[in-house]
Amino acid sequence: MQQQEQTLFAILDAGELLLTAGAEVARVEDTIRRMAHAYGFVRTDVLTITASMVVTVQAADGDVLTQTRRILRRETDMRRIEAVNALSRTVCRNPLPLDELRGRIEEIHSMPEGSKWRLPAAYLLIAGSFAVFFGGSWRDGIAAMLCSMVLYAVGRVGVRIRLQPIVLTVISAALMCLAALITVKAGLGQGLDYIIIGNIMLLIPGIALVTSLRDMIVGDTISGLLGACEALLRAIAIAAGCALVVLQVVMATIGAMGFGLLFHMSGGRLLAITLGGAANWIFYLLGMEVYHDRVIAFFVAALATAVLAEIMARLMKTPVITLLVPMLVPLIPGGDLYYTTLALVKGDMEAFAQYGGMFIREAGAISFGIILVACVVQTAFRLWMLFRERKV
Repeated sequence: MQQQEQTLFAILDAGELLLTAGAEVARVEDTIRRMAHAYGFVRTDVLTITASMVVTVQAADGDVLTQTRRILRRETDMRRIEAVNALSRTVCRNPLPLDELRGRIEEIHSMPEGSKWRLPAAYLLIAGSFAVFFGGSWRDGIAAMLCSMVLYAVGRVGVRIRLQPIVLTVISAALMCLAALITVKAGLGQGLDYIIIGNIMLLIPGIALVTSLRDMIVGDTISGLLGACEALLRAIAIAAGCALVVLQVVMATIGAMGFGLLFHMSGGRLLAITLGGAANWIFYLLGMEVYHDRVIAFFVAALATAVLAEIMARLMKTPVITLLVPMLVPLIPGGDLYYTTLALVKGDMEAFAQYGGMFIREAGAISFGIILVACVVQTAFRLWMLFRERKV
């Protein structure tokens, strides 16, 4: 029994290597089934999604074993996929002794990365070539290559300190766009869009999207949908990172973080407030882009920020007000209040009425957005409690 458990564990190691290296789910499951059959298991049931694997096997003597594996990180390494595939073919032809199988799997896991210049060279080539490919000049290509080194450095640091992939993508995109702006301002680059596009090609989750589509085509719908959602989240993270470079959004983010510190917030809550401040002003800019009216834009931003605060407060198990107030700071119409007071002091009643009216409308829009969300949430909560009471 112990020998069978150890064999299944080694087979699961091989499947994990495939999944974490970027292989599609169908290949992972097929490899596990073939290797299990080669080692004498008469039945193998495998469930693989992007975050975990569950394998149940039945031995020839009737014993049933189940093992699971949690997958925390994925990358793209075609060498490991090829190596595990070759190992699987070898095992299917002639099963290796367990110790040798473990040794081969460990060799694949600890494959050297090769030349230390390989990854930087890849970043330089991809960013520079695509910046020119999409219409940029040779100067844009050089600027894109310089910016790619920012992406490379941030990626290395992020992996070393184990940043979550989505957070790392946001930070990478933001710093890359900032570097692109600097190159243009310095006169090195000419087309900001081309420089950014060349570097975004390094961040686009193309492998995740293609793999998810292949999974859905072969019938692994759950894994395909999860992979597609992951690719969509990565794309949104790239957009959010680029949006953070807008000066107003950057200042709104810093301001929200400052008020979080002022209100004695720390840790995950401070991070939530900081990101919420950025999202708050992004919602406002989107509202202005669509409606071209400050009052409506204030209402849209307050409404969206209140919804975001409600969701994050429940996830973090904290009162909504501790997140909502610092997040809304960028929306506070302090400028209009200042000009209203200044006009009153100067006796300019026309300007006083103009700025005072604007201040009241903006404050009302913010208040209405917050109250509307609070009322909807409270009503939904009471209906849910009433439903549960009747159900019981």
